[in-house]
Amino acid sequence: MARKRDATLAASPRDEVVRLALECDLTALAAKGLDVIARAEEERVPFVELARRLLLTEVDARRQRSVARRLKRARL
Repeated sequence: MARKRDATLAASPRDEVVRLALECDLTALAAKGLDVIARAEEERVPFVELARRLLLTEVDARRQRSVARRLKRARL
C-alpha cells in the first residue's frame, strides 16, 4: 500500500487531476480538463468558476453522448 501512495504523492497535481477523473469515470474531464485548467490559469478565474467549467465540460460531453446514443437507437 505504501508504494502506491508514494507514487501518488510523486505525481504532479495536473496528473493527479487526470488520474482522479478517470478513477471517477469522468472521461471528458480527464480528456479536456488540463486545457480548461490552463485557460483558467491564464484568465486568473476564481476557483468556483474553474470548478464550474470543469463540471460543465463533463456534463456537456455526457449530454452529447446521450443524444448520439438515442439517435443511433432511433436509426436516424
